Amino acid sequence: IKPDYHQAWYNRGIALLDLGKNEAAITSYDQAVKIKPDHHQAWYNRGNALQKLGQNKAAIKSYDKAVKIKPDYHLAWNNRGIELSDLGRKKAAIKSFDKALKIKPDYHLDWYKRGVNLQKLGQNEAAIKSYDKALKIKPDFYQAWNNRGIALWKLGQNEAAIKSYDKALKIKPDFYQVWNNRGIALPKLGQNEAAIESYDQAVKLKPDHHQA
Repeated sequence: IKPDYHQAWYNRGIALLDLGKNEAAITSYDQAVKIKPDHHQAWYNRGNALQKLGQNKAAIKSYDKAVKIKPDYHLAWNNRGIELSDLGRKKAAIKSFDKALKIKPDYHLDWYKRGVNLQKLGQNEAAIKSYDKALKIKPDFYQAWNNRGIALWKLGQNEAAIKSYDKALKIKPDFYQVWNNRGIALPKLGQNEAAIESYDQAVKLKPDHHQA
C-alpha cells in the first residue's frame, strides 16, 4: 500500500469520472494534487468533474491551475472558455478561446464558440470572421453556417444571410430553426411566398414551433 502514490489517485479519479461519480472523482483528484501540486492533468480533470456538477466558478479555478502549470494546455483553455461563456463572461471567454487558438489554430469549435460570444456582444462582423475560420476548417459545420446567417441578417445583409442558411440546409435539411431563420430574411428581399414556404418547412419538421 502506497497512499502517497499520486498517479493511482489520478487514475482512480479518471475511472470514477467515467462512471459519472463526479464528487468521488474530485476527492481522488484532490488527493493527487495534494501529493503532486503540479499535476496539470489532475487539475484539468478536476475542472471537468466540477463542470459536470454545474460548479462553473470552481471549474474555472481548476482550469486556471492547469494552465498556470502548463500554459500551452489547449483543452484547459478551451474548457475554461466554455465555463466563462456559461457564466455570461463573454469577453473573458473570448480571451480564453484566443489562447486556445494560439496553441491549436485548426480547432474549428474554438473559432465557432469565439464567434458565438462575439455575436452575443453585438460584434457581428467579427463573429462572421470567426465562423468563416471554423468553416474553412470544417465546411460541413451547419451550426456555423446558421449562426453566420443570423449575423449577416443582423447586419442587414439578407441575400448573403439566405445563402448561408441554404448552405446549412444543404448539409442538414431537417434543421427547422434554419428554415425559420430563412423565412425571416426572405421578406426583406420582397420574397414573401418563398418565406411562407420556408415557414411551412419549419412547422412540418417541428409542428409545435410557435415562432414559425
